[in-house]
Amino acid sequence: MNFSYKIFIYTSIMFLLSCGSDEIVQYFEYTDHNVLNIGSQLTDLVVTNDSNTLIAADKGNNQVRFIDVSTDEMSVIANVWVGSEPTSLELTADGDHLLVGLQGASSVAIVSVAEMDLLGTILLDDDGVFDIEYINATNQLIVSFVASNPTYNKTKLYDLFYYYNEFGVCWCSGLDGSDCADEFFGCMDDTACNYDADATINDGSCIQVDAGGPLDENGYDCAGVCGGSSVYTWCDDSCGQSGPVKDCDDVCGGDAYVDECEICAGGDTGLAPCEQDCAGEWGGSVVIDECGWCGGDGSTCAGEITGCMDATACNYNADATFDNGSCEEYDCADVCGGSSLDTWCNTTLCEESGLVYDECGECGGPGILEDQCDCAGNVIDCAGECGGSAIEDCDGRCNSFDWPSYIATPSTVQVGNNIAVLEDDYAGFISVSDDEEFVYIIDRFGGIDRVYKYKISGDWLSPESYSAVVGVISSFHDIEYIPDFGIVVAIEGMDALGEENLDHSPVYDSNHLSHIASFGVGSTPLALAYDAIGGHIYISPTDVDDNGMFIIEYNILTQLQTNYYQVAGRLGSHALVVDKKGEYIYAAVDDLSDQDTDEPYNNSSFNIQRIKILPEGTYDAINNFK
Repeated sequence: MNFSYKIFIYTSIMFLLSCGSDEIVQYFEYTDHNVLNIGSQLTDLVVTNDSNTLIAADKGNNQVRFIDVSTDEMSVIANVWVGSEPTSLELTADGDHLLVGLQGASSVAIVSVAEMDLLGTILLDDDGVFDIEYINATNQLIVSFVASNPTYNKTKLYDLFYYYNEFGVCWCSGLDGSDCADEFFGCMDDTACNYDADATINDGSCIQVDAGGPLDENGYDCAGVCGGSSVYTWCDDSCGQSGPVKDCDDVCGGDAYVDECEICAGGDTGLAPCEQDCAGEWGGSVVIDECGWCGGDGSTCAGEITGCMDATACNYNADATFDNGSCEEYDCADVCGGSSLDTWCNTTLCEESGLVYDECGECGGPGILEDQCDCAGNVIDCAGECGGSAIEDCDGRCNSFDWPSYIATPSTVQVGNNIAVLEDDYAGFISVSDDEEFVYIIDRFGGIDRVYKYKISGDWLSPESYSAVVGVISSFHDIEYIPDFGIVVAIEGMDALGEENLDHSPVYDSNHLSHIASFGVGSTPLALAYDAIGGHIYISPTDVDDNGMFIIEYNILTQLQTNYYQVAGRLGSHALVVDKKGEYIYAAVDDLSDQDTDEPYNNSSFNIQRIKILPEGTYDAINNFK
């Protein structure tokens, strides 16, 4: 919207205020009961499914705050300590659990929404959790990591089955620690040989029977072992995993075999296996003559004495008059023509010191330690594999678990006609499509700032698509997936040419990430919130204008500004949300009243403001260009 129109609209509304419209006064002025004093750095906001509770990530106090917003007076009803620097909040679809990404730790806290209590922590394998998204359909977690060194940045997909946390709570399906006590994983097919009558969740472990295979219809092998590998195929009709077989002479347990000449020899055949002649031919008849020549007739050395004529060789023959190429050297064990290697002979050096080599090849070393299974320091997992990754599940059952290999690290990207190999510095704010099929990431990768799209169930080796260069990003603020519209981003930096500050939120088509629109806000956009009920997106700008600080409302269909909502101070990054009913906006606002204190994060001391959403068209003058 043109700024001159905004001045005109504001002037017109001020004129209407003098006529005594209470509705317009509420539109432009905030009252004290709509602002809740928090006084800390707030990094994310979510609203519960019933729209009665607002939850805020309080980074300054390492906790999440539960706020009752069901009445006219907002009030804090619980403070839950979650750990170091909560930065990202995510509610499960059923609204039962809150996931909290902790930037100051390599973990995600799990909070019970009903109990407003910390259930435990999912420990991850990287530090600096930046943003999180929970995939409800598959019980997976997408985590974006951002470190001080961009080389370590990445986005990963985690499976959330069979986790143990520092409190001893096991996270199974649904993220509820009580699952482990109330639910039991196992085979629930009563026709399978490994059927578990106590199982309440089918874990896919039922023994599968293949037609014509070694197992009977219930999954037992010939030895009566469930899922075993014993068979009746041995020549003596015995059942076992190994046994005698017929040789090529049809003798059970015989030693005959097909030799290099493809003849059944040895064993009871009475035939000697064919040999290789001096010319290298199997079954050939060429021999070395007395002169040492393969296939020779002996005439080349009549009267000659053959042997090694190299005086430095260990088998030097001083009487030889014809060198037949048989010269040899001593090996490290002083054996002429021996095959001992240098590494084998060094044992004597260790022994001379009164020591011996241990099983790991270290002179005087301790060998494999008691709690380890090899020289590399590995231990035996619950499946009996040395260095294996299998761990016990919630009920002490061995389950093979491996850290996810799904890491968003595209190796190349094309810029113009050039294809560049990029470093692994991929991470940023993330947003997931409504069908949970794709994840969108806004980030700087290899010095190029783009939006990337990944198929969540794919291999993550390369993106499905990526946008044009967004610009030169200096700070990430927000990203929002809007169904049937596109991907909206809020970033700080310069445009793609490095000439002007980004004062708008670009929009990209959700399929191919083509640039389709820009929402101009006049300064760096800080936060985004989508109202699915009203079909609007709300954007928090950085700067105030002549009339104050406003949250700007856009209509998704027309892409026009439709309302402005004045706020009580400077707006926060990534801290804007609309309730599920589409009735209220909640924003982190800083009135700049305590910037000279010595409190932590005193330069980001935010409160929470609640703003009533007005029906579009309440102020027709906003888009009336007649």
